[in-house]
Amino acid sequence: MRSMLLSDTSRQFLLRLAFVVGLALLAMVLQWLARPLIGSGEPFLFFLPAVALAAVWFGPAPGAVVLLAGLASAGMDEASFQAFWQQSNDGRVTIAAYLIYGVLVLALGERLRQRGLRAAQAQARLRLLAEETDVGLFEYDKLAGTLYLSPPLARLCGVSVPDQAVPALSLLARFPAPLVAQARLAQEHLLHRQGERFEHELAWPTQEGLTWLLLRVRLIRDDQQVTHVRGAVVDITERKRMETQLQETQAKLSLRVNDLHRLQELSTRLLEPRPLNQQFQLVLEAVVALHHAGHGVLSFVDPTDQRLKIEASVGYDAAALQQLQRLMDAGGGTCGMARQQRERVVVGDFQTDPRCEDLRSLARAMGLGASHSTPLITERGELMGMISVQFPDTHEITLRETDLTDLCARKVIVHAERARARADLQAADRRKDEFLATLAHELRNPLAPIRQAALLSSAPQATEAQKRWSHGVIERQVQHMALLLDDLLDISRITRGALSLRLEEVELNAVIESAVETARPTIEGRQHQLQVELPKRALHFEGDALRLAQVVANLLTNAAKYTEPGGKLLIRANAQGAEVLIEVCDNGIGIPRESLGEVFNMFTQLRRAGGRLNEGLGIGLALTRGLVELHGGRIDAYSEGAGCGSRFVVRLPLRHAVPAAPAAGRPWANASGPLSILVADDNRDAAESLGHLLRLQGHKVVLAFDGQEALDAFEHEPVDACLLDIGMPRVDGNEVARRLRTRNDRRPPVLVAITGWGQMTDREDAIAAGFDHHLTKPVDPDKLMQLLARHHMDHDEALAHG
Repeated sequence: MRSMLLSDTSRQFLLRLAFVVGLALLAMVLQWLARPLIGSGEPFLFFLPAVALAAVWFGPAPGAVVLLAGLASAGMDEASFQAFWQQSNDGRVTIAAYLIYGVLVLALGERLRQRGLRAAQAQARLRLLAEETDVGLFEYDKLAGTLYLSPPLARLCGVSVPDQAVPALSLLARFPAPLVAQARLAQEHLLHRQGERFEHELAWPTQEGLTWLLLRVRLIRDDQQVTHVRGAVVDITERKRMETQLQETQAKLSLRVNDLHRLQELSTRLLEPRPLNQQFQLVLEAVVALHHAGHGVLSFVDPTDQRLKIEASVGYDAAALQQLQRLMDAGGGTCGMARQQRERVVVGDFQTDPRCEDLRSLARAMGLGASHSTPLITERGELMGMISVQFPDTHEITLRETDLTDLCARKVIVHAERARARADLQAADRRKDEFLATLAHELRNPLAPIRQAALLSSAPQATEAQKRWSHGVIERQVQHMALLLDDLLDISRITRGALSLRLEEVELNAVIESAVETARPTIEGRQHQLQVELPKRALHFEGDALRLAQVVANLLTNAAKYTEPGGKLLIRANAQGAEVLIEVCDNGIGIPRESLGEVFNMFTQLRRAGGRLNEGLGIGLALTRGLVELHGGRIDAYSEGAGCGSRFVVRLPLRHAVPAAPAAGRPWANASGPLSILVADDNRDAAESLGHLLRLQGHKVVLAFDGQEALDAFEHEPVDACLLDIGMPRVDGNEVARRLRTRNDRRPPVLVAITGWGQMTDREDAIAAGFDHHLTKPVDPDKLMQLLARHHMDHDEALAHG
């Protein structure tokens, strides 16, 4: 690289030297040729111009070479030079003047050369600046009528001109007329203002689009007359584009800020206590305002007929709302399409959208051009309703509008669900109060005859017949109370998933007959006519016979209660495909259509005329549904309305049970002899009454009335079985069981918990403490005897083999 630079420098030096030598030789030749004409008195006539040229072009050194070459040329003719030198002082003066003028020429030439270099450098810098920055320069010479365009400006304007001034008129004719007109207006404006500087933006259409130019003009005056117009032209298209984007962004930001203010105001107003329909109206008005639309409707699905019903509207009169409601009832319009598709439907133009052929006349009549409808879908996937916005003209929905619609739709869903939850809580609270009142009523009813029968039985003058009658009353009423408690326990177990079925092969007719016998007292007591339609052939399937009979008995009892005396009941059962169908029908008070979905809820009871509730706790149908679902089936309620009767249909899977190996039966009640039994309960009546029953069976009974007494009694006399209450003072039943299990008795007693605590956790705690069984009060004495006998026999067998 270095050698290449040196060779270039050497080449330039040799070229300059050759040019200087040639220039000197040219001056010398011209001087010799002119000597016959001018004589020898002017020996340096052509050398001074040569010195000037060499100094201006190449610098003072080459000029000095030419200067010295002139002296050398004069001295080459020695005779003439000596004569010229000796002739007079004029020769010497001429030589001195030549040298002086030569030096001055060298100095002036160097100055001119430096100015030329600086001018060339400035012009190069200016050209580089113009080319690198796309700045176009121009100069208009008004006196000469010429116009100069720099190459960047010529390229920018799309014209081809030499890099020099050209006639202005011919050049301007090649520019678009609108651009020339704008430039002239700018010039006239500048002249009119008597200013010297002016800026103006020009819009110039090109093939690539609209090009924006910034024109900076300066006027050059001479004696108040404009002689030149100079300026620069800058392409500001990108800047204009950025400014436009910035303005659009600012407009969008301003719009978003306004949206946030509107939504904040809406949220604040929604927090104020006001009816739900007014809240919906506020949300819809906000949606319409945010869309800058003129119309909107908010509709909800009616649970009774599943149709959309308008709840709020903006911009519609009563007649228009009636038309829209009829359209929704028919499932038409954008709301109908959105409901069917379960997603937003956008119609940008009613008159051109092929989906809206049947809506065009209605849209024209209402002055509507476009619409979009958004379904209100909850997190559970339930379609709650529809929010719809209509525009007077054609309209393309924007991302901002969809976001705002979704946000407002979420507000509607939240407030609607909150209102629904509040209504459900109020209804549940009301049902709870009704349940507690009904429970108190149902418990007081049997307590009254029990108390009266007890007084009658204990009266000294009571006969044996009266005593037997009293005992029957007490037994029936206790059984009634036990059934109430059993229902409550069953529904609790179903709710907690703790109820298990004893699946076996059952026969349909036997299940129905058992249920009819259970419900017969209620049916006959109200003098109803019962019609039973059963299949002629036996139908066997898998199920829990006791629970299925309970389901059918509940339905029959329910039908009897809600049918006026002397009514008609029908039960029909058969097989249909892979299902067993059981229908219970009545001609009673019926079920309002809006209540069909609630009859299976807990503590729900229908009211008779006058607002009177029926007897019962309102858990029968809830229990029935739970038992049916445990069998893998379903139950549905049907009614045409109040006073039209009702029909309940149970569908069960027609599955056949796998036959089980027959178990060797054992006569539990008679398998063992008398037992020694410890009964512990802090309720003396409960402990003593159970003790009397056990003694009647021939067993030996020891009584205790708290946990410590039970431990002391067992320590004094071990027994075969312990029947312990859990909630006893001093030491509770679980602790008693734990202490008894720590004893290493050869024959440990059977531990049975008899308590009113019947939750799953209570049972788990009892078993963990060491109890063999956990029974809830009231206990069936026969089942208790069988339980004790079974454990006694199992223990005897273990001893015999061990």
